Amino acid sequence: MPMAEIVLYLHIIGAIALFSGLVAAAVAMLRMERAAGETRRELASMARAMASMAAGGGALTLLFGLYMVLNEPGPNFGDAWIDNSLGLLLVIVAVIPLVIVPRLRAIAEGDGTMGDPTLWITTAAMLGGSFGIEYLMVAKPLAHGSDDGVLLLFLLLGAGAGWLQTREA
Repeated sequence: MPMAEIVLYLHIIGAIALFSGLVAAAVAMLRMERAAGETRRELASMARAMASMAAGGGALTLLFGLYMVLNEPGPNFGDAWIDNSLGLLLVIVAVIPLVIVPRLRAIAEGDGTMGDPTLWITTAAMLGGSFGIEYLMVAKPLAHGSDDGVLLLFLLLGAGAGWLQTREA
């Protein structure tokens, strides 16, 4: 099996881990709202583990994606979908461990609250952003133009969903 196929496979595995980790964390957070006591702390611990898995998946996606851009003839820096996705992926990989994981850890330890708007908005925005990146990786709608609007739309939809969740709490 050629190295390019192995790297592409690992890149896709990272993307799957990123997206599924954020989805699982969001589902656990939704369940946490109806839970109390030890059950809430266990769900927060699970959500934290899934968010950590998402950050690791994002790092794998970033690492192997950069390898492909630097070593493969197809995708290049300067392609809008590469540049925009790379920038957003860097943000996602930083925000998950710096914002989401500490808040979930606090809830797991009994110190945090589920009504934290920052937790909901950032989690939903990162999920929306990862969905936007997945869309660009598959569709490459404007391979030679600006894809900023696509990622911004998915980020805003995610952030809006997170904000609506805080309004219901």
